[in-house]
Amino acid sequence: MNEEKSSFIKGINEQHPTAYHQLYNEYYKALVLYAINFLSSQQAAEDIVQDLFATMWEKKMRFLSLPSFRTYLYNSIRNASLNYLKHQNVVSLYPDESLTSWNKNKGIYPYNWIVARYARDIDRERYNIPAIPSTYLLDKNKKVIYKDAIIEAVESYLRHKYKL
Repeated sequence: MNEEKSSFIKGINEQHPTAYHQLYNEYYKALVLYAINFLSSQQAAEDIVQDLFATMWEKKMRFLSLPSFRTYLYNSIRNASLNYLKHQNVVSLYPDESLTSWNKNKGIYPYNWIVARYARDIDRERYNIPAIPSTYLLDKNKKVIYKDAIIEAVESYLRHKYKL
């Protein structure tokens, strides 16, 4: 068994296609499920895992042991997932004229969106929000990409940008 583990790590280090096939078969599903713990999107989780495998291949990553390899995989997925979320800040605020509409739709927003009824409930300086729109899409630096946007526009932007 130890010889098999050592052979697997050696194969990864030497970029043997069979070792990467084994990597996919043994770790892909578990890593996707781990990423989903952080994300609301299975597609985003799958993309993150695939990106990790591609990065390992491109950078010719080398590992000393199976435990260090596993630690690298799970730490990389956690960090990439958190980084993904950090760049997905969307703020939805109640616009004065349509409380009924906002209440009707607030349950459909993804869990990582910041949803509030009043602007005072949002750290306005952190999110650089100068007014009270219905929806803002912010970049990783908390700068506004869309303001007063309809949900479909935000979804379209995210699908196009991240090929979701």
